[in-house]
Amino acid sequence: MSAFNIIIIFIIGWWICWFVTLPFGQKMPEKVELGNAPSAPKKPRLIFRAGITTGMAIILTTIVALVINSDWIDLKS
Repeated sequence: MSAFNIIIIFIIGWWICWFVTLPFGQKMPEKVELGNAPSAPKKPRLIFRAGITTGMAIILTTIVALVINSDWIDLKS
């Protein structure tokens, strides 16, 4: 498995994990400021979520790489 393949798996895994972690723990403000959407979160904490997403993507990439390299799934034929 080349480094390019690992990077592609990581990027795809990162985006999947990003969209999974976005809705968790969101609280809507009780009073909506003028110009904001009513569904906009009070504290989005995007840097914290990006860190969690990166950790999840690293774990997911490691698992996928191990499964592919262990020949449990044959992708070469």
